[in-house]
Amino acid sequence: MNKYKLIVIMVAVFHTHAFSEPSGLVFKLMNTEVSAFSYGLDRLNTHLSSIDKKYGYLHANYDWDTNRITISSLLLSKNNNTCKGDAECQAILKINIDSFLSQQCITSKGSKTECDLIDNISSKFGISGFSRKDFYDGKGSEVVADEIPKFIDIKASIFSEGKVHECIRGYIAKTTYCTTK
Repeated sequence: MNKYKLIVIMVAVFHTHAFSEPSGLVFKLMNTEVSAFSYGLDRLNTHLSSIDKKYGYLHANYDWDTNRITISSLLLSKNNNTCKGDAECQAILKINIDSFLSQQCITSKGSKTECDLIDNISSKFGISGFSRKDFYDGKGSEVVADEIPKFIDIKASIFSEGKVHECIRGYIAKTTYCTTK
């Protein structure tokens, strides 16, 4: 028993404080730059998660094949009774897209007012406090951010009666296109 007491006393008296440092992977991640695009897309998703869920579950992603940012809305139906038939489901999705854009101050005719998602999206991709005069194509970073909405689509989807109904509209477009799969 005395051996154990002696060991405990020695450990308590002679222990050293251990300091840890980031592992190789953590260190690499801490020293890797985040692109303005990745940062902006993350900020846009954070903004979308704060919007009223009546527009469905919103998420933004980038499609490499089409070079488009898509803001997707997935509407969930209770017991698949939200809509019946292709025409009714597509009408609900069109209303959802127009309502979402209207809430962001964009009309179904594509016009905009001062409080709109374009400004919101542009601000997500602009880096506050940092600006570059010759950022892209001879334009400053603040000006280029206003061009981002040209690459954005708004898509709404709903599953009903064993089919997936989708409608999509270019952000600054006036026409909504729908499909049923």
